[in-house]
Amino acid sequence: MENIQFIIKDYHVDVLGIGNILKCLISSLSVNPDTVIKCEPSYMYGAYDTILDDRFIYKPEQPQTKELVKVYTCRLLILRSEEALQDTIPNEEWYMNGLANHRFDSYLSLTKRIDWNYDASKIHETVKQRIFHIIDQIRFKDIVTEHVHTITQSFKDNCLGVSVRTWKASHEKNIPRSYAFDTYKKKIMDIVAKHPEINQLVFSFDNHSVVNEYVELCAELNIGYVILDKTEDINDIQYAIIKALALSHCTYFIGNRMSTFSELVFWFGKCKPVVYTVC
Repeated sequence: MENIQFIIKDYHVDVLGIGNILKCLISSLSVNPDTVIKCEPSYMYGAYDTILDDRFIYKPEQPQTKELVKVYTCRLLILRSEEALQDTIPNEEWYMNGLANHRFDSYLSLTKRIDWNYDASKIHETVKQRIFHIIDQIRFKDIVTEHVHTITQSFKDNCLGVSVRTWKASHEKNIPRSYAFDTYKKKIMDIVAKHPEINQLVFSFDNHSVVNEYVELCAELNIGYVILDKTEDINDIQYAIIKALALSHCTYFIGNRMSTFSELVFWFGKCKPVVYTVC
């Protein structure tokens, strides 16, 4: 790999969010430490140079000394060396294509999958530690880490994070997935009853038009809450990653099972958040 640089690009064409791209970055770095992302400034989730250290950003103005190879996956891929260790965790997303470049298939398992799983006991320790090691290498800009630090200072010891996915975020169009407040309400009430030590709810919304119902629910439950609002000094992609990293500090977490955003919360939290899913 010493003469190859992986590049993650064209994600704006399919309007992909940060979950897909950061999962791709983790998988790509596991194969080739020289992996970069091309920025797409015109896309609201394309300014990766505003959230990631420069080491992970493609710089077209610099002389290219390596072969530049496009890669992509929305999966946390299993390495070929890990294939015998890890059981596959099936789900309805059956599609497998490695890094979408057959040149690198020999490095990867094309049969084992671990995505959209929130049970750390199902992940082999070798796989888990490899992913943790890669996550530890990913460096965020100071503005991201400073916001996360400030936000999490207000979190209580037994907080429940909730990522409300209406599938109607500003970058999403015609996503064939349903949303119902009652689904989230029931899950929140069930988890609060199961864990009476929960003393705070932390909300992330992909569409703030639904906020009031959740505020009323907190009043009904007599539990304080924090809403992860966007401040004027951050852009859209910074806001998205700040929310994911902040939620990863929660003790408990409710998120959509098939959301890569939920996966970021779980994995960047080093599998510590106890995750409950909604479909």
